[in-house]
Amino acid sequence: MLETALALIDDAGLEALSMRKLGAALGVEAMSLYNHVASKDDLLAGVADLLLESVEIPEVDEDWRASVRALCNAVREVGIAHPRAFPLLVTQGRTSLEAWRPVLAGFDLIHHAGLSDEQAVSAANVVASFLGGFVLFEINAKVHQQPLLHDRDIPPDRALLRRYLAARPLTTDHDAEFTRGRDVLIAG
Repeated sequence: MLETALALIDDAGLEALSMRKLGAALGVEAMSLYNHVASKDDLLAGVADLLLESVEIPEVDEDWRASVRALCNAVREVGIAHPRAFPLLVTQGRTSLEAWRPVLAGFDLIHHAGLSDEQAVSAANVVASFLGGFVLFEINAKVHQQPLLHDRDIPPDRALLRRYLAARPLTTDHDAEFTRGRDVLIAG
């Protein structure tokens, strides 16, 4: 049921998923789905768990930084593979113990840097926030191409905006931006 829901979300988006459509795809009445989930929100939490469970957890490398990079890359790959479902990782809680694997892997890998448990939780939360935010930003940028602001469009009293735009590349290389951001966090 969760895999079919994910496939429907991948095809048509979160807003297009309904219990009726899911039931039809499974060849059952929509009401029978409620024997397996309490609500549509419960279903969406299950899909979020499914995504988290699909994250490839890297082996702990001697260099903890390499392992954290690999985990970050694995989470991003899930987002790129399922751009319409990825927002669920930000909006839904975890309902299965298996869905905690990427979170606990991040905590454990960062802990190898010599941080206390409390510090490792904070650092893992920062990395997770970067991952969620970056991948959502990347997905949105690919879906909604924003028109570029040009120097001529900026009022003279907006010097900071002018500086920002001058430093920003005309096209975004998401791979390079992700790598830079990830590595800044890990180095920090």
